[in-house]
Amino acid sequence: MSRSSFAVVANTPLSRLTRADFRNRRVAPTASPSGSGVPTSSGRLSPTATRRIRSGNGPTSRAIGRWSSWAPISWPRTSTWVGIARTFTEAGGQVIQEVYPPLGSVDFAPFLAQIRRDADVVATFFAGADAIRFVKQYEEYGLKGKIPIIGKGLTQGDVLPKMGESAVGIVSAIHWVPAVDTPENRRFMEAYAAKYKRPAVDMAEQGYVGAQAIARALEAVKGNVEDQAGFLAALKAVEFNGPRGKVRFDAFQNVVHTVHILKVEQRGRAIENLPIVSFPSTTQFWKWSPEAFMALTPYAELRGKWAK
Repeated sequence: MSRSSFAVVANTPLSRLTRADFRNRRVAPTASPSGSGVPTSSGRLSPTATRRIRSGNGPTSRAIGRWSSWAPISWPRTSTWVGIARTFTEAGGQVIQEVYPPLGSVDFAPFLAQIRRDADVVATFFAGADAIRFVKQYEEYGLKGKIPIIGKGLTQGDVLPKMGESAVGIVSAIHWVPAVDTPENRRFMEAYAAKYKRPAVDMAEQGYVGAQAIARALEAVKGNVEDQAGFLAALKAVEFNGPRGKVRFDAFQNVVHTVHILKVEQRGRAIENLPIVSFPSTTQFWKWSPEAFMALTPYAELRGKWAK
C-alpha cells in the first residue's frame, strides 16, 4: 500500500495497521470501524489513524464493571474475565474465580461445571456463534435464574434473535442498540429500514457513525483530502450527535462516546436489549489520566491473577 494509492482508508482494523511495516509512516488517513486493545490506542497509534467507532475491550468492560458494583441487586462476588475486573474490584467487588474457555468452544459443559455456585454473578464475553452457544447451554445446564450473567456486548447485533428467551435477563454493555432513545437514532433506524427493508444492527450503526465522521471532516476541508494535515486535523476535531449519543475523539484519535448498560427483556413476542443506564463521554481511560492508566499493569499480564 502506498500513500499515493488512497486518499482515505476506512474499515481497516487498527490492530493490523499498527503491526504493519508502514506503522507511523506518512500513510493515507485511516479510519477504523472497530476496536483493539489499549496498546494500539494510547500513544502508540499511527498519527494518521483514527479509531472512529469503538475502542475495544476497555470502555464497555469498565462501564459494566462499575455498574455491577452498585447495581440495584448487590453482586459483590463474581466469576469473571479480566476486562471487567479492574473497576469491579476498585468499587469493592471480589473476583472469586476466572475461567477461560477457548474461542470456538462447541461444548461449554466442562467450563459451566467449574462455575462456583457461591458466585453472585458471572461476567463474560463471547461473540457470534460462541455467544449463542454459551447463553443457550448456560440455561440448559440449569444456571439461568440462579446466577445472573453480565457481559460486554454479549447479546449485541443479530445474535440476540438466535438466543431467544435464553437471553432474557442478561445485562451487558455496548455503545449502541436499536432501542437507544435519541432523535438521531430514531431517524437513523427509520432511514435504514426504509432503504434496506430490514432493521439496523450494531455494525450498520458503526458504519454510519464512521461515515459521518469522515463526511464532516471532508466538509471542513472543502473536500481537499490531498491536504493530509488539514484533513487529519479536521477528522480529529469532529464532534457530533450520532445515533448512540455524542461522538468525539481524544488526543490519541480514539473515540469518546456514550456506553449503554442494557438488559434483555421480552415485550410481547419481541426480545430486546433495552438501555437501563448510560455513561456519556466514556473514554478509553475511564476515570484515569492517560499517564496514570498507561502506568497500570496491562490486562494481559493480569489474567489468572484477579481471583481471591
